[in-house]
Amino acid sequence: MHQQCLSKVWIILIIVVLLAGGFFAWQYFGASKEESKAPEEIKEAKLISFEITPSCKGEAGWILYPTGAKAVAKGENLMKVEFWVAPTGTGMENALYTQSEIIQKDNSWEAMLPDMMFVTDLYAVGYDSAGKQIGKISLGNVYGFEGYPENCKKDETANWKTYTNEEYGFEIKYPSLYQVSDELVKESFYDYQISRIASFSYAGSPMFKIYADNSSSNLISCLKSYDNKDLTQTKEINGNKFYVYWDKLRDAAMGGERGLRSQYRIIHNNHCYILHYEFSWRVSIGGTKNGGAEPGGTETAEQEAYIEKQTAELEQILSTFRFLE
Repeated sequence: MHQQCLSKVWIILIIVVLLAGGFFAWQYFGASKEESKAPEEIKEAKLISFEITPSCKGEAGWILYPTGAKAVAKGENLMKVEFWVAPTGTGMENALYTQSEIIQKDNSWEAMLPDMMFVTDLYAVGYDSAGKQIGKISLGNVYGFEGYPENCKKDETANWKTYTNEEYGFEIKYPSLYQVSDELVKESFYDYQISRIASFSYAGSPMFKIYADNSSSNLISCLKSYDNKDLTQTKEINGNKFYVYWDKLRDAAMGGERGLRSQYRIIHNNHCYILHYEFSWRVSIGGTKNGGAEPGGTETAEQEAYIEKQTAELEQILSTFRFLE
């Protein structure tokens, strides 16, 4: 009898120990599981674009707008966006738009512009949830008045897409029909190899390419011609002085195909940047043009019109390239 009692006591003790162990194990592992939950993903804040609508480009690149135009900024996960103006020739400091004048609609911020305005810069600044400035986009010279002048040029890039590369610090616009590739590829020129970081093309031709590299050999060769002479001709693109490697150069008719190419280079933030565009067309073989000054092959009037139109479009793409702040 005594042994039976002891057995019952031991059984009860074992059950109690097992229950207590299970409880503490649940507390330990349950708490660990709770504590090991991944933190919530912090969404990146971006200022994507800033423009005046409607607007057009006048002489010397001024942005012109009529009465009733708006300044519109677009972004993602921003706490707020500020609009600033830099008055022209007044000696005044940059002026901040009153926040009550800026209306937020989802991921866009917009403000009515005054009927008359003449400024050397209108820019937007974006802030993240911590109040930190994360982006700035400047429009440059802006002139507001009643109506458009007769010679005002329509901004044909207004409905284009925008490609932004934050790693290399630039953005560029391109027609919506173009295909984009930003796979890093090493390509060779006559003088050296360099990394192609983005390309934009329509059915293979035309093609617009952007290269950037900071290797010492590329920086040394960047502003040199293929025969190692210093590049001297320059071209201004959005306020930056690029050096001309090729400018609308036509090549020979190889197998009945000719091409046109342009290439412009700059050293910026210790990187060699190259902007390159090209396209090709078929021609009839044989003969020379301009008394033998140009290689064989002739273009029809339709082909010349295509060449002019395609060059103009690629030059427009080129004109939208800009470095980020």
